[in-house]
Amino acid sequence: MGAGRVDRPAGDEAARRTLSRAGGELPARRVCRDQGFGGCARQSLRSDPFKELVRSDVAPQGLDAYIVITRARSKLGNGRNVEGIGLAQYRTLLADYGLIHALYEVRVIDGKSFDVIEKRAAAPLDNTGTMRLAGPSGPIDATFEGPAASERLRAAITDLITRSLPVTLGDMHLIDGQ
Repeated sequence: MGAGRVDRPAGDEAARRTLSRAGGELPARRVCRDQGFGGCARQSLRSDPFKELVRSDVAPQGLDAYIVITRARSKLGNGRNVEGIGLAQYRTLLADYGLIHALYEVRVIDGKSFDVIEKRAAAPLDNTGTMRLAGPSGPIDATFEGPAASERLRAAITDLITRSLPVTLGDMHLIDGQ
């Protein structure tokens, strides 16, 4: 999440699949902010800006815990930051590289005290290529060009999230290991 309204249908689809594998017992609701986190971001570095967001803007209140999934950031080989869902390109004298990425982190926030119980970034999957990010990513190639490229890209990003979210939630002991 960030400033403005964010629509992530690929992420929604992956979350829906993961929750159905977990028995479908967890209610999920998207929370969009029309305003940025300006006020929250200026708080102390020790406080988590999402703690106050959950306290003030999430309904229903009074649940035992809230799971908040937000975009994460990673360094690309040249030191450039990439974040969230997208494409990253990196060029050297000898080669060009391209990656799709779905970088996110999961927070569990206590529903009574609004303290962050746990926070974990999604780990890389099978990042065996030349370029690596600290999160789910994969190489792009010629299949992402031409007609229907956006649908193939959406499917590839959905696949990254679908494969990584159960692992991340399992590492946090929120669902049984997959």
